Amino acid sequence: MARGRIRDPIRTRAVIIDALLAALDAGEVSPTAKSIAERAGVSLRSIFVHFPDLDELKAAATIQQTDRVEQLITGADPDLPLRDRVAAVVVQTAQVFTLQRRIRVTGLVESPSVPIIDERMRRGDRLLREQLARTFADELEQPDGAVDEELLDLIEATTAWSFRHHLVDRCGRSPEVASDAVRRTLLTLLDGT
Repeated sequence: MARGRIRDPIRTRAVIIDALLAALDAGEVSPTAKSIAERAGVSLRSIFVHFPDLDELKAAATIQQTDRVEQLITGADPDLPLRDRVAAVVVQTAQVFTLQRRIRVTGLVESPSVPIIDERMRRGDRLLREQLARTFADELEQPDGAVDEELLDLIEATTAWSFRHHLVDRCGRSPEVASDAVRRTLLTLLDGT
């Protein structure tokens, strides 16, 4: 065995997945098997020993990435004052954006052709929406007891990756300015301040 070669198949598989995610995070929209192998420190053959094709590797990376994102979606105690709940959501959305800032671009491109990517992205979106509905249940409740779905749509759009992406990557705002914009928008939507 060559020096530095990984002999544990589970570890090799994990290193390959991490290499793909690192390549995407570095801005490579469509990394090749060769570039993934180089980044992972494995042979090109190792990629295809562990994954029959690149779609299988993308699926495994998607599952790992979405699991990481979902761990960050914890919401806030609905009994906290509104400003504290908003602050917690702002922190959470900043963490989620940081984790998936560049990787989500590829996910959006790949999701129409790789079903697991679309499924996992939608699952994460649903989880975030459900958490927002719990966190802001009081503000979303209408007089008849129904949930104000339109307001929930606006809250979801404000906390979504795309809102921060627009501010940070398209408008050149700092992450702090983006967080302040999310906070201000949420407070305006939820209590008019």
